[in-house]
Amino acid sequence: MKIVDNEKKLEDLNGVSMLLNDLAVYLDKNPSDERAAHWFDTYSVTREEMLKEFEKELWR
Repeated sequence: MKIVDNEKKLEDLNGVSMLLNDLAVYLDKNPSDERAAHWFDTYSVTREEMLKEFEKELWR
């Protein structure tokens, strides 16, 4: 069960990371898009929180 949970968390983390990559590419071409910049900032914080939680679970 723990392996399945960790796989799901890793999958979610990868999804957020891919979203951030896409937003970064978009913002490179559209630097004045404040809405996209806000999303990037928000999901960056979310990714950091997810990463910390995943690392905590992994090294428990």
